[in-house]
Amino acid sequence: MGSYVCGIDIGTSGVKVIILRKDGFVAARGIEAIPPHIVLGRERFQDAGIWWEKVSDALKNAITALLNAGGKSEDISAICIDATSGTIVPVDEFNHPVYTGVMHNDSRAEKEAIYLNKIGSKCIKRLGYKFNSSFALPKILNIKNECPDVWHKTKYILHQADYIALKL
Repeated sequence: MGSYVCGIDIGTSGVKVIILRKDGFVAARGIEAIPPHIVLGRERFQDAGIWWEKVSDALKNAITALLNAGGKSEDISAICIDATSGTIVPVDEFNHPVYTGVMHNDSRAEKEAIYLNKIGSKCIKRLGYKFNSSFALPKILNIKNECPDVWHKTKYILHQADYIALKL
């Protein structure tokens, strides 16, 4: 069993990587800024390739710091990834993005959220909360409804953290 665990946090403005010893001591860190996402009206999007590039760079920085402190990268026994809720990216059968990453604060799927709240009203009443346009499912329906060319190329729609896990 390895001596370290690694956490990756993908936020709106940056990626943070932390490598911890099993006793909780911070052994190494890596941080990379992410350029601001693009805003067009209600749309908020970003190239998913930037996420991977910045995670890779932050991981390299953290692992280099670990090695410089006398640790070994092969002693990392677990990695966890955290990312912004509701940020998604459609990918093809080769797991390449076929569209930009749709950010957590994208609100173009308002009509889809209303539709989901209508057809799911019994469940919504029981659970006590409604869909809004920032949720992944309305965004997925919006891509299906408004971008049929993208939808036909899409094999999977991945959460931002799942996309990074796939790349790892």
